[in-house]
Amino acid sequence: MRHITVDDEFDWDDEVDVICTDTAPGGLATAIAAARAGGAVMLASADPSTCETDWFGSPQLDDPTATYLHELTADIELESLPRPSVDLPVRLASALPAADEGRKRRIATFDGAHLRDWAMQCIPVRTGYLYTRVTGWDTAAWQSDDGGRLAVSEIGVMSPDVDDVGGSVLTWLTAAAEDAGVSVDRSTVLQRLIFDDGVVVGAEFDTEGGALTVRARHGVLLCRAVGPLVTPTLPQGAEVRVALVGRAASRFGRVELLTTDPAVAAAAGACPNVSGSARHCEA
Repeated sequence: MRHITVDDEFDWDDEVDVICTDTAPGGLATAIAAARAGGAVMLASADPSTCETDWFGSPQLDDPTATYLHELTADIELESLPRPSVDLPVRLASALPAADEGRKRRIATFDGAHLRDWAMQCIPVRTGYLYTRVTGWDTAAWQSDDGGRLAVSEIGVMSPDVDDVGGSVLTWLTAAAEDAGVSVDRSTVLQRLIFDDGVVVGAEFDTEGGALTVRARHGVLLCRAVGPLVTPTLPQGAEVRVALVGRAASRFGRVELLTTDPAVAAAAGACPNVSGSARHCEA
């Protein structure tokens, strides 16, 4: 795989810890998590008219970036992945850890089949994302009902508008990003990832003022605001926790709504085959 490789003299326009490539739910939630952890964040926002119907991949990306994405999904037939019934899954959790619990790191056991299945769940949903590093920000370790180990980063608690679940979640995330001190770089469209010896070290964006190159000290989160979101039915007044949910050793993840209330999960149609259940486990 040939990547554009930078040298020590590469002239970056900016440098941050985390780059989020759009204001999709995954981008907003990751920007919040990184900012709360003390990281410097770039949150880009593409012109809505340039957005496609799917977040993963784009015809405007250069060949090395497209090759990088292809190699991460070489064992998946992307064209045949079915659209899910919802973009914002609800997951029933037997117990939700407190904010400071479960944040110790553990090296995950590689399980190719589980990782492939997880990627296939994240790529079709419009809340899905890809982080260029396997290790992300602070997460709580959960055990899912299929035996897999999940990495969960809770953003906060809210009560969605039952008449506009997706819109209200996006509005809540946008406000939470502002509260975390995250500003949005408008009309900033991802053009390519920038590599150093095969490792993603930054990204280049197309802006109204020309090309913008940004170094990412930690990683780049790829997502795109496409929509509208297909959302589950929730009962009036239901409280849910908005969270980034990933799988240990995977670069893929998605935004989910977590609940400990079986009635809320039942109303939303949560089940093991769609959203699964989870329990907190010691890291």
